[in-house]
Amino acid sequence: MSKYIIEKASKLAGEIKVAGNKNSVLPIMAASLLTEEKSVIENIPNISDVFVMADLLELAGVQIIHEGSKISINPASLKRVEFPAELTERLRASVVLIAPFVARLGQVRMGYPGGDVIGRRPLDTHFQVMEAFGAKVKKSENHFEVSAEKLRGAEIFLQEASVTATENAIIAACFAEGNSVIKRAASEPHVIDLCQFLIKMGAQIDGIGSN
Repeated sequence: MSKYIIEKASKLAGEIKVAGNKNSVLPIMAASLLTEEKSVIENIPNISDVFVMADLLELAGVQIIHEGSKISINPASLKRVEFPAELTERLRASVVLIAPFVARLGQVRMGYPGGDVIGRRPLDTHFQVMEAFGAKVKKSENHFEVSAEKLRGAEIFLQEASVTATENAIIAACFAEGNSVIKRAASEPHVIDLCQFLIKMGAQIDGIGSN
């Protein structure tokens, strides 16, 4: 059997640069669609998930400039598009595109997201969130569609403390008319990172909590 043998060194020295958290950068990339102005995200990890999210955004007319560990996102030309399953199934976090597209364009149609298989991972909580804000959900075998003429503020008790459903709820709340309260919300560090990004964009966020 293979094994590692680690021996104590007399002295440890050196530097290492820690890349940003992919669970933070992906919802932030999605949330950047709430404005028509350019956003710049730095210290992004050089991983396939980021590239797939960029492909999804470019498909919808978003201008992406990727320079090393920095990415610039210009959504001024955002357009309605159907996201194909062959892309969405490569990225579980594609689900966080629901709220920004409904907020900006009033509709999103996409294939079901994929990602790591960790038990049962339905989208029921995401649909609950969007319906609470006044959206309509249509489901088919290979795609789903969420649409709304206007998002309205809501008080929501999440069916589960889902991180991505919480992120969709926060993003939708920023565009909804009126105040919103999100209960049983996830409070992981990457959810907080999303909130800080939205605050920097000038969004007003109320009711963030873990109960």
